[in-house]
Amino acid sequence: MGGRIRTIYIGGGSPSVLSMEPSSLAHRQVLRLFSDTVLRECGYAPCNGHSYIRDANCGLLNLAGMCSADNFRYHKYLHGYHDDYVVGFGASAQSILGSLITRANPNRSDYIADTREHGAPKVHYNWAPTRQSASKALCMRLPYSGYVAKERIDWRNVDPFVRENLRHVIKAGLVVEDEHCMQLTRTGWQWYSGLMFYLLPQADRAVLDDYVAEMLNAPAVLDGATEVFTAA
Repeated sequence: MGGRIRTIYIGGGSPSVLSMEPSSLAHRQVLRLFSDTVLRECGYAPCNGHSYIRDANCGLLNLAGMCSADNFRYHKYLHGYHDDYVVGFGASAQSILGSLITRANPNRSDYIADTREHGAPKVHYNWAPTRQSASKALCMRLPYSGYVAKERIDWRNVDPFVRENLRHVIKAGLVVEDEHCMQLTRTGWQWYSGLMFYLLPQADRAVLDDYVAEMLNAPAVLDGATEVFTAA
């Protein structure tokens, strides 16, 4: 395939059988370690927490053995710095416009119908507090992409709770820092999703906990034969 980029996606997805039970954390972590070993031996490297790429021009790897986040630009900016802007199109797509955050209807059929009938889809929106925006690079970009430039962070407004937990993960050897940047270690990358939650501000943790609880209690339905699960 020459110099063409090839990408593999690990994780996410919906089971085809509604009665399937979730895997245990230990089982999923073993599968993640096994997949990582096999893919790296085949010449692939991760470009974020869950995607791998094989490209002759991948660039230098960071301490976690990851390629540049430029290979997945939507999430590079979505999970980026406080002053990154992104406009998302499509069902469930998010947009970040300064402190305004929007999310389009996750139901694809409704998204298409709204666009056809009204000229625009419905979106949910909220205004992000300054502390939340300033902390995003540490609780999202660092775990997801494996790297943050310290000069891009609005340190004056970072949530003190996030600062304290960042000190803990550095002490634990999951993140290392120098004068210019912070990076995940290889061990830190293996637990990137846990770090994304651990480094969240307390208010965001509460929102996420409530959302997970709601989804666990909601019946799962399929929105058409080829669509992903949505909450009824």
